[in-house]
Amino acid sequence: MAGGLEAELGRLEVQAELGWPEESRLLGELGLRDGLRVLEIGCGSGALLARLRALLPASPLVGVDADAELLAHTRERLPGVELVHADATSLPRGFDFAIARLLFQHVADPVSVAAEARRALGPGGTLAAIEVDGELWGVAEPHMPELTAIHAKAWSAQTHRGGDRYIGRRLYRILVAAGFRDVTVRPYAYHSDELGLDAFAELMTPASLAPLVEDGTLSPLDYGRAVRGYERFRASPEAFVMLVGLLVAGRA
Repeated sequence: MAGGLEAELGRLEVQAELGWPEESRLLGELGLRDGLRVLEIGCGSGALLARLRALLPASPLVGVDADAELLAHTRERLPGVELVHADATSLPRGFDFAIARLLFQHVADPVSVAAEARRALGPGGTLAAIEVDGELWGVAEPHMPELTAIHAKAWSAQTHRGGDRYIGRRLYRILVAAGFRDVTVRPYAYHSDELGLDAFAELMTPASLAPLVEDGTLSPLDYGRAVRGYERFRASPEAFVMLVGLLVAGRA
C-alpha cells in the first residue's frame, strides 16, 4: 500500500471505525454477546479485535492471521488476546461465533475457507462474513465517472492475484455450499452526512492507487484522472459519500 505499513495500519483503523456502529449492531442481532468464545479469521492489524475486546470484555477472543508482521503489531496492541499465526484453512476449534471481515475477497477458494470456519464452530455456532461488492460499493456526489474504468482495472488485478472484489453477491451461495444453514444477507450503509466528509478521506484518496501505478496495473494517465476527479469531488459544497457493506451469516 502507499505509504508503507504505518499508512496501511492507519487506513485499516479508519475503515474499521467507520463501519463499526452498523456492523456491531448487526452482529448483536445475530447473537453476538459477551461471554461467547469468539474467533476472528484474518484479524490483520487488530482493528476489529480491539473493538470486539471493548464490546465483549468477558469473552475469550482468538485472532488468526497468516501475516506475521501484522500479528506482531496486534500482539503489542492487544496483549491479552490469543493470536494464532496460521492461514484460514487451518483454524482452531470450539468457537461460538466467528467473524471474517474483508477476508473472503482475498482468498482463492472461498468455499474451502467457509467450510473450515464451519468446522471451527461448535454446533449452532455462527459465522458472520463482512464484505463488499465492487458494483454495490456505494455512491459519491458529485459523480466521479473517471473512477469506473480505474476501479475495473484495479479489481481485475485483484482477480489475477486470486481474489474477488465482487464476492459480496456470491457469499450466500458460498456459505450454503460450505454446509451452513439459516444463511442470511444483511446490507448496511454509512455516510458523510452523519459522519462528516473528512472521516472518509483515508478511504477515498487517490494516493491509495499509487502502488497500482508502480506495478503497471494503472497508467500515470489513469492516476492523474483519479486525482482530478477527487479534487473536483472535494471542492463541491454538495459533496456526499455513502458506502455500502454486506454482512452474510450462517449457522453451523
